[in-house]
Amino acid sequence: MFDNVDIAVLTRFNDLAARYGLKPYDVVAEFTSPAANLWALHFGSVPSNDLHKERQFAKMLRALGVRDGLTLKGQDREIIDALDSAIDHAPKSLSRA
Repeated sequence: MFDNVDIAVLTRFNDLAARYGLKPYDVVAEFTSPAANLWALHFGSVPSNDLHKERQFAKMLRALGVRDGLTLKGQDREIIDALDSAIDHAPKSLSRA
């Protein structure tokens, strides 16, 4: 069952992805708690077969601070802060390819 924190994280992620020209079906994100006081925003399905979207996804990961792999880890507050910061610095609008 989702709670308000789950919804906040996933909503912010969708907002950020849109800034990079990605639609919700281009990337599947899961917000889970694999351990006590540790959360993970994991990207299970990522853009492929579209070089532009792959590049935009890579830029978005860098903006989130994800350097290796496809997971942003931390406390729920840290993940929300990372998303907010990335949104603040993301392109305002990007045409979708």
